[in-house]
Amino acid sequence: MYVRDFWWDGVDEGPRSHLVSLEAVGRPVSQGMFRDCKHDTHPFEWMEKGVKDTYQNSWKDFSFELPTFSRFTCCIVGMIFWSALRILCPPLDTVAICQQENDEGVWLALLAKGVFMQRSRSSSSIPSERKVILFLMLQSIAEMLRLNVPKALKFALNNLKDSEYKTRYSSIDDVGLFDSVELSVLLCNDDFIRKLNKEWRDEDHATDVLSMSQHVPELKLPILMLGDIVISVETAARQAEERGHTLLDEIRILLVHGLLHLLGFDHEISEEAEEEMEKEEELLLKSLEWRGKGLIQSAIDAETNSNSAAVVSDDRKKEGSLRFYRPRFSYIFCDMDGTLLNSKSQITPTTVRALKEVLSRGVKVVIATGKARPAVISILEKAGLAGKDGAVSEFSPGVFLQGLLVYGRQGKEIYRRNLDQDVCRGACLYSLEKKVPLIAFGEGRCLTLFDHPLADALHTVYHEPKAEVMSSVENLLAAAEIQKILFLDTAEGVSRILRPYWSEAAGEHASVVQAVPDMLEIVPRGTSKGSGVKMLLDHLGVSAEEVMAIGDGENDIEMLELASLGIALSNGSEKTKAVANLIGPSNDEDGVAEIKFLEESGDSVFRNLGDVSVLSPILVITLAVLHDYNHRKTIHLLLRCAAQLSMRQLFEIQAQIIASPIPSIDPNLIAVKFIGVSSSHGNLRHSVLIFNHFLSSPNIFAYNALLKAFSQHNAWHTTISYFNNQLVLPNAPNPDEYTFTSVLKACAGLAQVLEGQKVHCFVTKYGCESNLFVRNSLVDLYFKVGCNCIAQKLFDEMVVRDVVSWNTLISGYCFSGMVDKARMVFDGMMEKNLVSWSTMISGYARTGNLEEARQLFENMPIRNVVSWNAMIAGYAQNEKYADAIELFRQMQHEGGLAPNDVTLVSVLSACAHLGALDLGKWIHKFIRRNKIEVGLFLGNALADMYAKCGCILEAKGVFHEMQERDVISWSIIIMGLAMYGYANEAFNFFAEMIEDGLEPNDISFMGLLTACTHAGLVDKGLEYFDMMAQVYGITPKIEHYGCVIDLLSRAGRLDQAESLINSMPMQPNVIVWGALLGGCRIYKDAVRGERVVWRILELDSNHSGSLVYLANVYASMGRLDDAANCRLRMRDNKSMKTPGCSWIEINNSVYEFFMGDSTHPQSLRIYSMIRELNWKMKVAGYKPKTDLVIHNIDEEEKEDALSTHSEKLALAFGLIHTSEGTTIRIVKNLRVCNDCHDAIKIISKIVEREIVVRDRSRFHHFKDGKCSCNDYW
Repeated sequence: MYVRDFWWDGVDEGPRSHLVSLEAVGRPVSQGMFRDCKHDTHPFEWMEKGVKDTYQNSWKDFSFELPTFSRFTCCIVGMIFWSALRILCPPLDTVAICQQENDEGVWLALLAKGVFMQRSRSSSSIPSERKVILFLMLQSIAEMLRLNVPKALKFALNNLKDSEYKTRYSSIDDVGLFDSVELSVLLCNDDFIRKLNKEWRDEDHATDVLSMSQHVPELKLPILMLGDIVISVETAARQAEERGHTLLDEIRILLVHGLLHLLGFDHEISEEAEEEMEKEEELLLKSLEWRGKGLIQSAIDAETNSNSAAVVSDDRKKEGSLRFYRPRFSYIFCDMDGTLLNSKSQITPTTVRALKEVLSRGVKVVIATGKARPAVISILEKAGLAGKDGAVSEFSPGVFLQGLLVYGRQGKEIYRRNLDQDVCRGACLYSLEKKVPLIAFGEGRCLTLFDHPLADALHTVYHEPKAEVMSSVENLLAAAEIQKILFLDTAEGVSRILRPYWSEAAGEHASVVQAVPDMLEIVPRGTSKGSGVKMLLDHLGVSAEEVMAIGDGENDIEMLELASLGIALSNGSEKTKAVANLIGPSNDEDGVAEIKFLEESGDSVFRNLGDVSVLSPILVITLAVLHDYNHRKTIHLLLRCAAQLSMRQLFEIQAQIIASPIPSIDPNLIAVKFIGVSSSHGNLRHSVLIFNHFLSSPNIFAYNALLKAFSQHNAWHTTISYFNNQLVLPNAPNPDEYTFTSVLKACAGLAQVLEGQKVHCFVTKYGCESNLFVRNSLVDLYFKVGCNCIAQKLFDEMVVRDVVSWNTLISGYCFSGMVDKARMVFDGMMEKNLVSWSTMISGYARTGNLEEARQLFENMPIRNVVSWNAMIAGYAQNEKYADAIELFRQMQHEGGLAPNDVTLVSVLSACAHLGALDLGKWIHKFIRRNKIEVGLFLGNALADMYAKCGCILEAKGVFHEMQERDVISWSIIIMGLAMYGYANEAFNFFAEMIEDGLEPNDISFMGLLTACTHAGLVDKGLEYFDMMAQVYGITPKIEHYGCVIDLLSRAGRLDQAESLINSMPMQPNVIVWGALLGGCRIYKDAVRGERVVWRILELDSNHSGSLVYLANVYASMGRLDDAANCRLRMRDNKSMKTPGCSWIEINNSVYEFFMGDSTHPQSLRIYSMIRELNWKMKVAGYKPKTDLVIHNIDEEEKEDALSTHSEKLALAFGLIHTSEGTTIRIVKNLRVCNDCHDAIKIISKIVEREIVVRDRSRFHHFKDGKCSCNDYW
């Protein structure tokens, strides 16, 4: 549990009155403001109208961030609050609702006249002890119904500990060592007990008040007692017996009394007060039609029963317990592989305990799986979950073999479906021909045709019956009636070969199911796990409303949709999670065990679901009020909670404060905190609303908070604008050193020297120039605006310098490109910190001196993640992508430091450029496994990686999962679609972006123009080109002109392209002329091509590409002498053609090949494979395009030259080192030549592989002798 504090130095907190907030009730509040609100000063008055609004409006809104919330739970919580307030609150005044000028919405009105008939009560504004205690009890129940109780309690403990609140014994420091304080069904281990117990001295205090444990028959588990210490069940039972106490199993007793007692509040009350509370509770429960006893009555009955001589049997206790606990779901249908079993095909002890607990409450657990029943019984038997009272036995219902075998009451078979004999025979013959292991399931047996390690693993790992090897296909078919066929292969083999083939070959009588990646099931058509579950429910007479279903695979989708509550574990497929009501932790995180039941509320929720890990501010405030009415501390507690909330929750808390302002509380203090919290969520607009509307007279702390928020988010212009307003407004406070620090950062960000000098004048005017932080900011400013001499002078005049001062000087010289001078400063530092080293590394990397950067990196005495990031980013920025990846691997290997989002962005960029898809996927899994927040930049990097690696679907998946998207996010997808030739989809994405309210930028239009180029949509491209300036005011850059000229040239409109070049507002560069030259090559316009080449050579006399193009044109026309002259000129100018280079990733390693490369250790095998492919291609009709070779050599040598192009070498290497059916992905730095393009098309058909090549301009997806570009690239 991590708490982010937002404190601003110098805030005058002064005496404060009571402040209350409400997070537990309230609908989502749009961004508006209350003004001129009438209010009363009673601390609980604000709640009633909010509860009424909540009750009368959408229950879905009530559960804003808890998808597990049911309407019934909401009703219970809302009514508890509503009724509690009826008891606690005096009459209320109305409040005006002020709408915002833009009419986007209104703040929730939280005050209104009482909705109940009012009672007479004391006029005192301070609640009585009775009222506070009853309120806390009711509030605690509500808290448990809607939040994670253990984390809530821990949060309360930590907050009270940190804010000078103590228990009446001692602080609870040890609580911080644990992830959560375990309560009741969240049972703690012995180590935790021993740790926490050392805070107390006497175990005899354990049952001074009512004690409890959750009653689990025949299960001895440690618990948190309702006393001063944590003890085991055995000790609790012994002490309870000695003292005449009873161990209750009402969770609410623990929550209410446990919170009070553990936090050290004396809550014993008089008999008269207790009787009054009991009456109040009775009325409350009656109005709620509450099932079961109330809290107070339960405690009284427990005391009475414990003193009676009557002995209650264990069965009677269990029966009573089950009457009290009324689970909403009577049946839980649970999948096995990937759900109940973890990735090691095991059921963890935690899951076993959870299932036993569920079974003890009378809930039936029914297995619905693709496994055979004997295998399931064997697995659960070892876990102690089989047998009469277990989850499965020979006499229990169940759904097996994907719904092909269904057992009902007493374990009797109620449905069986066999696989068609012809399908079985065809599958067996396919298995023998392709040597793919097959398992036939029939009558509890597993049959196969030959021994194979994968078949053995099915028995040893997945616990299926050991496969019996049959001598022939006919013998196998005669041995048993077959219900399903299971093929075993690699995940790649299943997805690329088996599934496509059998989806078609299964015909009308069968269908395919892929529950796990490396298995494919053939089952009778029309049957499924979901249909089996439906059949069983009908047989048992059970309504779907009583059913919860838990699964992970696509074969579980129908079952999850059928159940009242369908839960998908996070390791499940995206399709499965899309249809589920809830998504829980993965099977490796005890996902099934994380399901808890709140029986009395009739709801079911997950523990730790999402980020609901904070205590509601209202409970913190109530505890604080109960303790000492210290409103100043209460505000701090409230705001520390608020820092952990979502913006929607923050709106609700703010609404309470605005609706019920207390005159003695300085609103600036609240505004400062809320501006900081809003800024932490990136919501600057809301920070401005707070500043402009909440404060009538903002003080210097409010100004500084707002300016800091702007500068932290690079809102430079806005920072300067608000600073200027501060200077001219008559009542605005004078700026101080904190003001200038933010404003100078903004000036540096904009590199505005005049604005910076103006601010410098005010710094001097207000006497802040000697301040160390301001002086450091000034040094940084003058470096950023290019005034290095002034920066150095300011540094030299500093009387006091710290390490930040020296680092600023180093950073400034590095920024200016003066790395040698920066190194002199660095070497002269007496004390260097990690920032010093990292800054120098980045400086060398920025100038391309990677050797010196790496030398510094290796010499660092200690490294942190920033140091690694500097070196990795240096490699990536200098296009040394392989080195960046290698250094990242070294970082992982050395251990001790976890990469952060900056590391991952750099590595993902390297993966994108090299096409290292496997490593990119690993990083994505790493992000998910470590629950790293995918913010804007990391999300963009992930999407870009997938897009550039040819996985456009995965790129779109990342895009849609991003919580925040900017124009770059949209542009990445648009460009990715363009590179793949999906022009129409790119256009649709652009339209959606506009509808989403985002303004396109120049990158967006580059994507659109590229899409038009690859699709040959000339008119559409010209339309978008005109749209840039005419509609969005974007001046086309030379890159846009180059793209349009390329579009026109490819379409043969060479005159129009040349005319556009001549009319460009800027000087055309080599790339622009090169685009036209490409059209001349395609359409063999040698005259124009020769003219264009000379224009290129005027711009770059050593430009080898133009001479190569011209030589190719001459060669294709048979003008070999002219081609030779071009070569001669290249040699005379010492110009070299950019060498063709291709990369391929095999087993997470990236291999690089150049044209004619013979340096690879496996060159002999590679060239042998090329010769074999050449022979097969010629048989298939391939004719090498030798006219592309400009060298004056014979035909055979030309063919050899063509066969050693880098992409062909990479392809041969990939074919050698990957299994059949594996997709091969290659990245090339240049455009794929016509010969290689034709060759790879034929090779894809010969080897029956998909081959994806990303060249300089687009993706080529080769399959079955065709290319996705349709030979237009």
